Amino acid sequence: MSTIVQDSLKILCPSCEAKLIFAKESALSVQKCSECDLYFTIPEPFGGFLLTDILANDECSETCHAERVSDGANVVIRRLVKKYIDNDSLKKVFLDETDRLEHLQEENIVKAVDSGEIAGQVYVVYEHFGVTSLKRRLKKNPPSIVEGCYVALDILSSIEGCFSHSLVHGNLKPSNLRYDEHDNLRLYDYGLTMTLVKELMKESITLDLYNNAHYMAPETIARGELTPVSDIYCLGAIFYEIFSGKQTFGDMSDRGVMHIKLEQLPEPMNHMKPGIPPVLNDLVMSMLSIKEEKRPQFIDQIILKLQQAIEELEKKETEKDMMESTVITDTGYTESSIDIESIQKDISESVSETEEANESKLVSVLLLTGVAILLVALYVGLK
Repeated sequence: MSTIVQDSLKILCPSCEAKLIFAKESALSVQKCSECDLYFTIPEPFGGFLLTDILANDECSETCHAERVSDGANVVIRRLVKKYIDNDSLKKVFLDETDRLEHLQEENIVKAVDSGEIAGQVYVVYEHFGVTSLKRRLKKNPPSIVEGCYVALDILSSIEGCFSHSLVHGNLKPSNLRYDEHDNLRLYDYGLTMTLVKELMKESITLDLYNNAHYMAPETIARGELTPVSDIYCLGAIFYEIFSGKQTFGDMSDRGVMHIKLEQLPEPMNHMKPGIPPVLNDLVMSMLSIKEEKRPQFIDQIILKLQQAIEELEKKETEKDMMESTVITDTGYTESSIDIESIQKDISESVSETEEANESKLVSVLLLTGVAILLVALYVGLK
């Protein structure tokens, strides 16, 4: 539990429950308990919520895991950073977020459930979602090509309904795709970031957008345009990372990526990783086309190509398994019907038969030798 006492935070250590006091500025930083030496994040009281840790930061906002004090429910709070606390246009964007997302019924989209203002700082309350992002999952446990296709289909299921409403996310990237406690992939930040960015650009405020360089569409970089086809480009960049294991322009600096993608396509995925079928490589590279009209225009087109890729990959895998299971060995057995005990028995009997045959041949040779000696002796005696 955390409470504010003047300019200090009164904290109970989550391990030994020692009563600790930290400076108010220590909120959401990692500190050490003076009694048991446990390191933990200092929670921050925020109105009727207790912010427990920082999930993400960007140019305009701070996103935190939080606990609602009234019922103990876990939620996610995104609040406008304090340097824009007097910007009425940005405050309006935050306060309108709940209404803006109200008609989105897709289960895989993280919903905004409330918004408000505390001490002049506006915020949005979202459903709780997991701490594991697709970005972390790809790094920790890269999927096979087939598994990657199913991940891509999960992503498309999150965004498909929004395309039918001509809604634009504008900030699609692996860190905004989160796995919940049931391992379902859910899409976060549906359009809020880019709405804030557009408001700031109207006011000629310079923004640092380089952290999104690999995923932003060329027309967004060059002209600030955001359309559903811009989201197609972002999806292509995510898929490229899923299947190749690399970002679109590798280890190039973000600033360099911002410039090169206006003129050049990334290296084809099948040059980066063997086994990617042509239909999948061609799909992703078309999604990354510099010109919008050359990209797929509808989600259905992408889903169809992914399904074709899955069919090809699974068919190839089935054929491989069938070939391996029907290889004829020199003993007359197929791999699918080999009985180890029978083979061992056959080998044993074969060895026994060979030994018996050899013994029989030896006896015959000895008998013939004995007869020959006897005949020689009789012949000598007769002389």
